[in-house]
Amino acid sequence: MYDLIIVGGGPGGLTAAIYAARGGLKTAVLESMVPGGQAALTESIENYPGFPDGISGFELANNFYKQALNHGAEFIFENVTELKLKEKIKTVVTEKQSLEARAVIIASGSKPRFLGVEGEKNFSWPRGFLLCNL
Repeated sequence: MYDLIIVGGGPGGLTAAIYAARGGLKTAVLESMVPGGQAALTESIENYPGFPDGISGFELANNFYKQALNHGAEFIFENVTELKLKEKIKTVVTEKQSLEARAVIIASGSKPRFLGVEGEKNFSWPRGFLLCNL
């Protein structure tokens, strides 16, 4: 039983995990790929406070991930297949298990929309991107 389950490990989900875990909540983050979402696949992020020269998306996402871990958030790398949110105790179902929590935050993010231009996917991330252990 968790106090909070966060569906999605992008910047929003990771920020929620940092605050929740730091506040003493038993927190789990469910992510299907790597922490950081699309930000982790961005070469350079230049509009994030505190980094006047920019930072690689991977490095920023890794910092979010490590900070959430340091505060006690648990990460589960599985696809969510079903949400049962109507009862007092919420259930999040993955391909491997069912998890229960008092609250659920859905921070599933978005996916890039491709233009359909010839060769576009050859020059787009995550071409060749491997799931790695951060």
